Amino acid sequence: QSTTPTEISIDQLGIDFNTSTITMQGKSTSLENVNKYVDTLKFTNFTTDVDTDKTEAFSDVVLSAFSRDATSASFTVKFSFSTELFNSAKTISLDVPKTVTTRSETQLPGSDVFNTEGTN
Repeated sequence: QSTTPTEISIDQLGIDFNTSTITMQGKSTSLENVNKYVDTLKFTNFTTDVDTDKTEAFSDVVLSAFSRDATSASFTVKFSFSTELFNSAKTISLDVPKTVTTRSETQLPGSDVFNTEGTN
């Protein structure tokens, strides 16, 4: 399963197997899409054919640089990966979130936040 939505294009990808880190540069139609992609990476888990417990696929996910103009956004993301993702002796299944994961969406206040009925 892919973690990269169609609104995101990856222009450059660097993998360092000594430090288990990935650096990627890319573009999107908006900074909002970039933020959603970064959060998707943060919340992606995986299982293996040997261990069905969900494990964090990526950690220390940081949007380290970005820019935008009227029609697009460019970005650089750096993160660590679980070395198990590249274990050829196991079958890996990614569990990519299908919901909006940005904090601006998941931590919206309730619809009654400004309801003052019954308060002084």
